[in-house]
Amino acid sequence: MWALAALTASVAAYCLARACAAGPRRAADCGAELVEAAMALGMAAMAAPPIAAAAPREAWYAVFGGVLALALVFVVRAGGRLGAWRHHAHHVVESGAMVYAVAAMPVAGMAAMDGMRMDGPSGPAPALVLPLLLYFAGYAAWSGTRVMGAHPRTAPLAGCRTAMAVAMCAMLAAM
Repeated sequence: MWALAALTASVAAYCLARACAAGPRRAADCGAELVEAAMALGMAAMAAPPIAAAAPREAWYAVFGGVLALALVFVVRAGGRLGAWRHHAHHVVESGAMVYAVAAMPVAGMAAMDGMRMDGPSGPAPALVLPLLLYFAGYAAWSGTRVMGAHPRTAPLAGCRTAMAVAMCAMLAAM
């Protein structure tokens, strides 16, 4: 689990660096970077066994619910710009999946994150695991192909998106 925590923490650091580097011309991009950074930081914390075991369920709802709300705001603000809308809609699915994962965790607490063995979802709609897993596996494959053909300036961003999708697959598969 430490490898997953390190992977998502490095994605968060990259997204935060991009957000800080975004000048006033890229204010809209800055918001998307902050959503991605918050999501990655939350996933890193959830994958780190000591943090996962110590944090109450409400804290995870606050983190991922807040990211979900912010992603929804960006979807609405994207309006008719299809590319921006799709990107923000992906953040809605991603953060919604994490809210679902928190709801599906055993009531005993987040100690189940140690080793990521949850003994099956116990929360609402356990049937969502497979469709979400397929969505993120497909997204990882799609974004992975974009890494290979990407311009050197945009390849790290595509790599981060691929890494986040793979991390989502790992968390969902553990359910």
